Amino acid sequence: MTDEELEEEFKTWDLPYVEQKTSKVDLDKTNALNLKSNWKYEPPEPEIEILPPTAEEIEAIRAAAHAEGFAEGQKKGEDEGFQQGLENGQKEGYAKGLEQGTQEGLASGEEQTQQNLALWESLIESLQNPVTKVEKQLEQELVLLAVSLARGVIRSEVKTNHDLIFQALSEGLKV
Repeated sequence: MTDEELEEEFKTWDLPYVEQKTSKVDLDKTNALNLKSNWKYEPPEPEIEILPPTAEEIEAIRAAAHAEGFAEGQKKGEDEGFQQGLENGQKEGYAKGLEQGTQEGLASGEEQTQQNLALWESLIESLQNPVTKVEKQLEQELVLLAVSLARGVIRSEVKTNHDLIFQALSEGLKV
């Protein structure tokens, strides 16, 4: 072969422009590996090996579950007990408060009634026996008058026992 023939045979070949974007991508077409044209390689995720739990882990899980259940039961019991205690306390407190209030109200009312009764009795007494009070005042005035008259007549100080004069005047008024 001649040089010319060889040159024609080994003619340079231009590489195609691969960055050129095609406007149409046919998603239904597949390649030789039966993969779609928009497929990209993704490495597989590493598999996580799951080992069965050890006896210590099982015991720790059981203890944690037991503690959680115990705490939940205790909280529920405390809440229910608190509610029940609150309701019972309110009922009992209301009953005791009502009883105590009733007793205090009755005692206060009784005291006021006794005060009013004493006032009314004194008013009734003064209305029924007004003369008795006036008579006592009149007797005292008469004793003073008698003493004044005796002083005026004798013109000297008379030493007398007021009780004796009062008694004599009382007997005189009764007669």
